Parts: sequence; structure tokens; C-alpha cells
Amino acid sequence: MHKNLMKAKLQEGKPVLGGICRLAYPASIEAMGYAGLDWVLIDGEHGSMGFETAETMCMYAYATGITPIMRVHTLSESLIMRALDIGALGVLVPHVCTAEDAKLVADAAHYLPKGTRGVGPGRGTRFGAIPATEYFAVSNDEVITLVMIEDAEAVDNIEAIAAVEGIHILNIGTSDLSQSL
Repeated sequence: MHKNLMKAKLQEGKPVLGGICRLAYPASIEAMGYAGLDWVLIDGEHGSMGFETAETMCMYAYATGITPIMRVHTLSESLIMRALDIGALGVLVPHVCTAEDAKLVADAAHYLPKGTRGVGPGRGTRFGAIPATEYFAVSNDEVITLVMIEDAEAVDNIEAIAAVEGIHILNIGTSDLSQSL
């Protein structure tokens, strides 16, 4: 399993640099990796790409040492699982408004005993080269979960959202939040 270099740096208290990729052009990820960024957000919410392109972009990210994070387009257990199954080491989920929403994100991103993620880890287990039990434990440690605070309701619940175990980063969605407020 790939090491989540972004998460490792954050755990060491080091800053991380990254950017958003909305273009369905995998070489843009390659350029970001060679530029020395730590992470890239593959935008599946506002960008034009589908999962096939996003999977290719994850492979380009690994080739250049950059951590791939995928923004799914809605709060959905199946989309979170699919983003991680294709190779993302983290997910960014929009419009998380309550602690219950945040728990759904954390559960969907982690295998038992930490969560309820469905099992279908072809790429994650390197198509069987890594034993599944080893993969599950390592995956739970490597995955990073980010939730977007972009609704007035989320602001009212921000402390409860931040307290959910398994949520690592709160991302402020300034455009949607300003519209909501």
C-alpha cells in the first residue's frame, strides 16, 4: 500500500502544500508532483472527470510522489468507497452539516473495526499481492478524511463535526458558505 506522505507530514507537525486539479488531464498531476507539491485534490465535484480519469490521475500521483485526494460530488458512502478503491488516499466530502454526516464520512472511509467501508480493494491490495488483513490495517492508518464546511448549518455544528473520530481536516468552502450565510 502506498504511504500517505501528506498525512505523515501533518502528523509530524510539518506544513503541506497542494493544489486542486479540475482538468481531466493526468499530466497536470504529474507536473504538480514534479513541482514538489505534497498532495493534489482531484476534483470530482466541480471538474469534468469521471472515475476512469480519476483512477489514472491517482496512478500519475503515485509515480511522482504526491498524495492523491479525491473530492466526491456528494455525501455518499458508495462514492467515498469508490474513490478510495480506485487509489485515492483520502476523500474530501462536500456539504457536511452535522456530526452524523461526518461520522458517515469517517465510517465509509475506514474498514472494520474503525468503520464500515465495503470490501473491494483490487488496486489497494495490488490485485492480491498484499494480504487483505494487512491491507485493511494499513489502509485504516493511511486514509485521510476531509470534510467541507460550506453551509450555515455546518457552522452551527462545527465543534461537533470536529469532534468526530476519523475526521482529520475541516475545509472551509468559502463560496458555498458565503452563499449560504
